Amino acid sequence: MSYRSRETESFAVGRPVAAFRAIEHQAENWLATLHAVPDLGSLRTLACDRLEAMGGEPAGRYAICIHPQWRLFFEWPLDQTGPSNVEIGADA
Repeated sequence: MSYRSRETESFAVGRPVAAFRAIEHQAENWLATLHAVPDLGSLRTLACDRLEAMGGEPAGRYAICIHPQWRLFFEWPLDQTGPSNVEIGADA
């Protein structure tokens, strides 16, 4: 898995990130889930209504709502075996 931001990468390896303090548990759980699923179809089953495809380019961009104000953004193109450019970000 690759990360779009240093904060997300630091958080993913266990370093505390002040901005994510309020959502630590939810973010940890969703990052672990994203890391563990073998394919996007499995993630669709687990994330249910929390997973949404993002419009625009490039194709294959998704977001999972992890908190009313926070999302887990990532790309999963059809030719990849896992997610990339993972980032925890505030919902715009």
